[in-house]
Amino acid sequence: MTTVDERRMTELFENLEVPEGVKVELLRGEIVLMAGPDLVHNPIVEAVFDQIPREKWHR
Repeated sequence: MTTVDERRMTELFENLEVPEGVKVELLRGEIVLMAGPDLVHNPIVEAVFDQIPREKWHR
């Protein structure tokens, strides 16, 4: 990526309007959006963990 491209990407990143609860990062010249964990996330993870036999997985 050229310096002009990098500056443009940084400018886009800095002016990006991000919805609440979304995490945004600029990684290697690419804008990456990720949903942040919330109160719904943890119970889902626990439910999945509870389905894995304890002898094969430890929290």
